[in-house]
Amino acid sequence: MIYIGSNKATARITKINCKYDPKTGAVIKKNCKSIHSNDCVEIEVESDQKVCIEKFSNSKIFGRVIIREKKSTLCVGTVTMIK
Repeated sequence: MIYIGSNKATARITKINCKYDPKTGAVIKKNCKSIHSNDCVEIEVESDQKVCIEKFSNSKIFGRVIIREKKSTLCVGTVTMIK
């Protein structure tokens, strides 16, 4: 499930683009296969439903994203690009 503001929809992570160093922001590894705890990554997410979403620079509320599975939070982040 993906949560944006007060909206929620089913979604899946389609691609992990790259892994960043959280302190410097430099790219550590491209095309990663897995994500570990406290990793800073860029991912692509595809939703099955239409969702109201904006870039974080345009709207702070609709630019924040939480991805959860069952009762555990998988990741928290911001929207940087919309395709």
